[in-house]
Amino acid sequence: MEPQRRGDADALEVGELVDVREPAHELRGCRLGASMGELAEEVLGIYGMGKDNAVGWSDWEDEDLTWEQVEYACHDVFLSYLITIIMD
Repeated sequence: MEPQRRGDADALEVGELVDVREPAHELRGCRLGASMGELAEEVLGIYGMGKDNAVGWSDWEDEDLTWEQVEYACHDVFLSYLITIIMD
């Protein structure tokens, strides 16, 4: 099943971007350059969330992302959300 493209009317508006590594470093002493998998372990106690570096380094400018890229991005978004809630 192919993902459906949505029009501009459905576009997500982002108010502010925050790198969760900075507050995790300040509030929890996490390494400033920690990966999302490391933050998941240190802040959330969730293990096994490391991701394939090849996907992270792949072409994100391509109009059609691979399922691996979509999954990679979803993990980052969900873990960032959980980390933000825990540290708030």
